[in-house]
This record gives sequence, C-alpha cells and structure tokens, in this order.
Amino acid sequence: KEVTKYLLICEFIFYVIYLSFDFLGKVDNFIEADVSWMKVFYYFFYKSPLILAQMMPPSMLISIIIVFSLINRRNELTALKSHGIDLLGCFMPVFAFAFIISIFLFLFSELVVPYTSSAYNKIWLIDVEKRNPSYIFGLGRIWYKGDGIFYQMEGFDPEEKLMRRPTLYFFNRSFELMGRIDARNAVWDGNEWVFKRGIRQQRDDSGIFIPWKFKEIRLKLKETPGCFIRKEKSPEEMSYWELKRFSKRLGLEGYDNTKYRVDLNFKLSFPFIVFVMTVIGIPVAIRIHRGGIPFAILVGILISFLYSVAVLYSRNLGFSGAFHPFLCAWLPNFIFIAFGVFLFRGVER
Repeated sequence: KEVTKYLLICEFIFYVIYLSFDFLGKVDNFIEADVSWMKVFYYFFYKSPLILAQMMPPSMLISIIIVFSLINRRNELTALKSHGIDLLGCFMPVFAFAFIISIFLFLFSELVVPYTSSAYNKIWLIDVEKRNPSYIFGLGRIWYKGDGIFYQMEGFDPEEKLMRRPTLYFFNRSFELMGRIDARNAVWDGNEWVFKRGIRQQRDDSGIFIPWKFKEIRLKLKETPGCFIRKEKSPEEMSYWELKRFSKRLGLEGYDNTKYRVDLNFKLSFPFIVFVMTVIGIPVAIRIHRGGIPFAILVGILISFLYSVAVLYSRNLGFSGAFHPFLCAWLPNFIFIAFGVFLFRGVER
C-alpha cells in the first residue's frame, strides 16, 4: 500500500518534470511552424503514455527507497528480526508487486503506447516539420522480392513514383534466371511501368542471354508503387509482434535490420527494469544509515542515471553489431540485478 502511494506520487512528479522540459525544448518549433495550441495540447496528450511508461522504473526505485528508508528509520526491521521473522519473506510481497507492475508495463507498452506514439509523431511530422508522412527507407540500395522478380534500385521517389537506377531479375518457377533489365529509371504511368534508356537481356532456348539496348519499354507488372513505399515507424509506434514482423520483412527485402532487432529485444527487457529496480532499491534503503531520506533519494536518482547510461551504451553496442541483440538488451538487467543480489547478501536477515 505504501509503495503504491509513493509510486503514484513519484510517477506524477517525474511526469511533470519530463513534460516541462520537453515543452520548453519544443515550444519554439511549434511557434515557428504556426501550430495551433489545440494541436500542441494533443501532441503532449498523446505523448503522455510514453512518458509515463519511461518514468515507471525510476519512480519504482525512488518509491521503494522512500518506503524502506522510513521503515528502517522507525526500526521496524529490527523489531521483525528480533521476533525471528525472516526479512526476505517479508520482502516477497513487494517483489510480487514489482513483477505485476512489470507485466502491466509490458501490456501498457503493447496496447496503448504504439497508437498514441504514432499519433503524436504524426502531428510533429505533418504540422511542425511539414513533411509527407509516407516515404521510402533511405538505407542504401533497395531490394524487393516480387512475383518471380527481384527488384534492385538505388532509390524510390514516392511522389514521382520513380525508380532510380533499377535492375530487374526475372526467374522461372525453378528459380533459374531468365532475363534482366537495367535502366536509368522507371516511372509508373498509372497502369504500367515505363523503363527508360537501358539494356534488356533475355535467355533463349540454348541458355544464352541476348542483350539489346532500348530507349523505352513498357511492362505491366504485378508490383505497383505501393509495394516500394514504406511509412517509416519508430519502434515505440509498433507492438512487439508488429516490430518482429517488420524487422523480419526488412531482412528479407535486403535492408539492414540490426537496429530493429535490438529494439525488439529491448521491448521485452524494458518492463522488467521495474523488478530490477526493486531488487536494488530495498538493500540500498536498508544500508543507508546517514543523510536521511533526501540522501537516499539522491542515491536512487544516481542509480537511475547509471542504469540509463548502461542501457544507452549497451544499445549502441547492439546497433554496431558488437553484441547480439538479445545480449545487449538484457545485459544491463543482468548486471544490475546481480548488483542487487550482492547488496542483499550484506543485509542481516
């Protein structure tokens, strides 16, 4: 009951602080873009679930530290030990509560945050940056597997519906190469693709590829411009399963999906930071005998900061390919929970 009370208080305080700094950092952009105050309100309203989710771990840590600092200050733990009661058994309800909050945070991040994040990002993209919300990924060369065709191109312009430097590989059902087209560009005329200035190679019955140059050829293919247009989403705009499918599709289409695989694993590891913070917070609060509650809170903020640095560093290692995505996502949790267990060993039971 006490942990819940202080958790709600800390969550509200962190939410207000985060929102205030975010507003001060973006208010100039809203004014320059002449965005109405109602749009500004909706932007921060839709962003609130993401802020609440991100502030949950430090709020849990600070609330645990406050509650157990108060308990320790009133010598309640000493009273329990003097009656032969195992302290670890007394802590179990708090651990169970933290685990439930972790599950709730995962569900909240899956069912609420993706939709609200998409809404506030759309406001920022369209109303502030004045950009078209649909665009192709700029991740180097584009590969796309079509119906018996592999597409390769340097880029795609969704507004002009234009392929840049396309190369098409045609295969039969036995996956034998039957032809190839290299062109300067290809544009969609509403019904078919118009390839301009290139070379077409066609395989004859003897297996020899016969090339010829062309100024313009028209092909009616199953793939339309919509196949090459992607609305780029940030990981917080997607649920775990949506991000998993998205990452897999990027890999199949030739994109580097390392970033999304890392974020996919972080979607699972992040909610359990709440449980890790609980394991660390209890022994920290019990071990602090000087400085009172303000000092204990300061220690909690320092631990949250160190955890954020560890997550950021580990995430960058995952993006660079130095660590496996699973390892980089869970490594900070493993390190800090081991640290919490180590602190528990020094607590008299």
